[in-house]
Amino acid sequence: MKFFQNLSIRCKLQVIVMLISSSALVLTCTAMAFYEIVNFRQGLSDELSVLAKIVASRSASPLLFEDDEAAEEILDALAAKRSIVSAYIFLLNGNVFAQYHRDRKSSETAAPVIFMPNRPLPSSEEKQFEPDGLSVIHPIFLQDENLGTVFLKSDMEDMHALLRRYISVTIAVMLASGLLVFFLLSKLQELISKPILDLADAAKSFSENRSLSFRVKKQGNDELGILVDAFNGMLAHIIRGDAALNESLKRSETAALEAWRLAEESERTYRELENEMKERGAAEARLRESEEKYRNLFNFAPDGILITDAEGKIIAFNDTAMKVMSYDDRQRFSRLSAQDFYLNPDKDRSEVLINLEKKGYVENCDIVFKDRWGSPIFASVSARLILYEGKTCIQSVIRDIGRIKKMEAELRNYAENLEEMVAEKTRELKITNEELSAAIDRLEETREQLSRSAHSAGMAEIAVSVLHNIGNAMTSVNVRIYQLEDRLQKLEIVSLEKIYDLLQSQDIAKPFYKNQAFLNPGDTARMEKLLKYFNAVIASFREISRMMQDDCGFIKKGFDHITEIISLQQKYAGIRGFETREDVNELLKDSLEMMKDSVRKRRIHLESDLTSSAPVFVNRNKLIQVFINIIKNAYEAIDAAPPDNEKKISLATSLEKKEETEYVQIVIADTGVGVLPEAADKVFRFNYSTKERGTGFGLHDAANYITAQNGFIRLDSEGLGKGAKVIIWLPVHKIAGRTKRSVSAMSV
Repeated sequence: MKFFQNLSIRCKLQVIVMLISSSALVLTCTAMAFYEIVNFRQGLSDELSVLAKIVASRSASPLLFEDDEAAEEILDALAAKRSIVSAYIFLLNGNVFAQYHRDRKSSETAAPVIFMPNRPLPSSEEKQFEPDGLSVIHPIFLQDENLGTVFLKSDMEDMHALLRRYISVTIAVMLASGLLVFFLLSKLQELISKPILDLADAAKSFSENRSLSFRVKKQGNDELGILVDAFNGMLAHIIRGDAALNESLKRSETAALEAWRLAEESERTYRELENEMKERGAAEARLRESEEKYRNLFNFAPDGILITDAEGKIIAFNDTAMKVMSYDDRQRFSRLSAQDFYLNPDKDRSEVLINLEKKGYVENCDIVFKDRWGSPIFASVSARLILYEGKTCIQSVIRDIGRIKKMEAELRNYAENLEEMVAEKTRELKITNEELSAAIDRLEETREQLSRSAHSAGMAEIAVSVLHNIGNAMTSVNVRIYQLEDRLQKLEIVSLEKIYDLLQSQDIAKPFYKNQAFLNPGDTARMEKLLKYFNAVIASFREISRMMQDDCGFIKKGFDHITEIISLQQKYAGIRGFETREDVNELLKDSLEMMKDSVRKRRIHLESDLTSSAPVFVNRNKLIQVFINIIKNAYEAIDAAPPDNEKKISLATSLEKKEETEYVQIVIADTGVGVLPEAADKVFRFNYSTKERGTGFGLHDAANYITAQNGFIRLDSEGLGKGAKVIIWLPVHKIAGRTKRSVSAMSV
């Protein structure tokens, strides 16, 4: 930009005109090229659409009779259109029925994927421009029946050739136009630049010689002529200004002498004023300091302060006064009057005004005020008359003595009832001592009963463990029964009936497939036997399906009955067995395999992050049963959640070190109903369950086994509706001297 500013005005004019003309020409050529490209694309799209319709209409018969050679011949006719790169005819299942390639070497290229798993078959024509060409997809219909799809693809080489021709013509036109503009501009620009250059030469001569005698010649009445007149007028004005300046210098010398005298007098006056301003500033500073002290005392006083006029209008107040009267809005408080605060204004306020009029002040007068809700406030008031903002006002200091009054009343009441309270407490202590002795006797009796029932409780716990494990195994069997019932309902009996109807309506002498009849004209008896066979097979399938569905219903009723019996019999449990070193990840996978039908039936998403972990020393069957119990609780919690909740169970493993002991950490999380934080530690207790029909045994059994392995277990949940997460830590190396811990002490 600086280089352009330093050019002569002749060069600047040439550069500006050349830029403007070139920009206009480029814009025009670009718009025309864009218009031609849009028209070309539209024409290509319409032409390819017509070809697709023609191919689709002619391909219906080959598709119907599965004549792929005829279809290939139809596609080969597209070789007359050089721009078509490839063409395909697809069956309804997405397989290629026939194809054509302009370049025979590319015939082995994979066919384009136009069928998506979740996308329906195209029922109308679809077009799509791509970087390398245009694709058209057209369905093939025969009497409103969709037989397949035609796919055509054309390149854009013709459009690219058109674009190259436009660029060549644009460059040639720009070069010719630039030369013409430059030639005309070099001849015509002197009409503007010459008067400006003459004016610049005159200004340069004036600045160098200081001569005012010459003038610039005017060459026209345009803006440049006006500029020349202004320049000549400026020279004449300078001549007149020089004469006036000389006269002004003479008057200035006389005025300077007078100004010197006045300056000396002003300096004396200034010193006097400066001394006076210093004294006034010191007085104002002392006054501001005094006002600041008063303002701090007023605003931060522990008692409420009100300043009102003789009619009771509030003029000033502090925050403590608002707090005493239970107000928090300063504007609302300022609109009130002193009468609004008195519970009995006719008596109390009149008494305060009479004392002020007599003595000029009031000291520690007990008055009952009211807050903004009308409740009474006991306060001590001190008031006096002051001069505020030029008029006589009343300053009141209000101290809240409600707490003092209340404490006085309580002390009086306490003193009156003290002897009676002492006698009552003595009687209560005597009764408590008797109850404590009886409780000690009952506690000893209870200890003996617990000792007798411990043996029977252990036997019941083993029985319930067996019933619980049987119930878990029956869950998988029940799921298999539901799956068998679904498969029976999905038997393709309807398809067999359609085949039977088709055979029954088919003319045996009519060509059926590749110009061949289904049966010979003389095979009518054979056709009747085939139809009877099909009818018998369909009836047999229908009867077998009905009988198997009845059997499934009977088995389901039996399972429901067994489940109710097991639910009534389940109690306390615990199982031990042989221990081996096992991979936790493999045990988790086995547990998921056993429960996959239950999870899949509920459409629950499983997410696994089973990283590297070390083998642990456990009872394989017992730990799998622990995992199954936790996963079963997880999907039952998801069942109890609202239907719109996300259904997901996440499993993760990792290695973690605690107190120099290496543990395998297992995390099983769900998005179910969750539990309350206060119930998180209770879920591992025996006979405690958050489910309506739960036994409270599954997690208790899992906790007992994990604790016996010197491991830890914990349940985390952010609350109801936010899911839950069970975390298990198992030691990698077997710890000698296994310690026994209670379920309440095993979470970390």
